[in-house]
Amino acid sequence: MPQNVEIVRGFSESWTKRDLEGVLERVHPEVEFDWSASRSPFRDVYSGREGIRRFWTDQADAFEEFTVEIEEVIECDSERVITVSKVRAKGRGSGVAREARGAMLWKVRDGAIVSGKLFQERAEALRAAGLS
Repeated sequence: MPQNVEIVRGFSESWTKRDLEGVLERVHPEVEFDWSASRSPFRDVYSGREGIRRFWTDQADAFEEFTVEIEEVIECDSERVITVSKVRAKGRGSGVAREARGAMLWKVRDGAIVSGKLFQERAEALRAAGLS
């Protein structure tokens, strides 16, 4: 498995395992995590490792369970990877379970994720990567 794909998979696996240190060791200190297209309450652009920590804390406060299952990986070029995923979440307190699908366009450089941008549809991520 190419290194960039491995890094992105490791990020997602660490997120699902609730391993914040595993998440942070895979991101560049100045990472930009663009979740502005989300249909969840977390619609923001999270910058740097502190931004990732804030996103992590917000989600941990809202969801007692949150899993990411990568269903497809598309290697775009030497730096960019698209993942198509299913996310399952269970609200803390409410117990309401939700499931959603989306796609992320990741940019990995020098062994670290420098950006991740959420798209609601696979086709949107492909267009953003110039692969439509």
